[in-house]
Amino acid sequence: MSQVRQFGESRPIEDMHDDAMECRICRAGTESGRLVRACRCHAWVHAGCLQQWLDTRPAGLPRTRDGEVLTSSLCCEVCKSQYLVRIESRMDGSRLFSPRSCEAYFECGSLLVTLGMLCTTPWLLWSAASPKERQILADRVGLVGLVSVCMMILALAALRRIFVRWRRAQAYPAVVSAA
Repeated sequence: MSQVRQFGESRPIEDMHDDAMECRICRAGTESGRLVRACRCHAWVHAGCLQQWLDTRPAGLPRTRDGEVLTSSLCCEVCKSQYLVRIESRMDGSRLFSPRSCEAYFECGSLLVTLGMLCTTPWLLWSAASPKERQILADRVGLVGLVSVCMMILALAALRRIFVRWRRAQAYPAVVSAA
């Protein structure tokens, strides 16, 4: 019976042979699933075992300032080469209420409130103005409209950046295919 190892615990390179078709992580053979070579060394691994190992790494996966996973951190501990896997972003429902998510919700909410105030303030000023003041405001309606449209475009671009940053922060790598 094979002995189960901790995730990430590797065998010495001299123990690995091409004819030994067993998973480097769980030490099971092809009966537990298809074995693939996920890196350049002679180690075989199940895609599921590699995914579980990536999910349970104690240090977590290093990320950029925008929250995107650094693919250079996904490397084999034996041969130090990058895993030959495609990274696909998966969403996890439990991460929707993380501090990072709440921060993004607050940013979006404050931006939407500001945008709403920008849209309603000219209408309130127009409705409160006397006929003489309305004539003065009507002369400048083109300028006010242009400024309002520019502010809306900038606000929508900021909302898009916030959403992209939030989506990257919520995603985690998934082993989709290995070469």
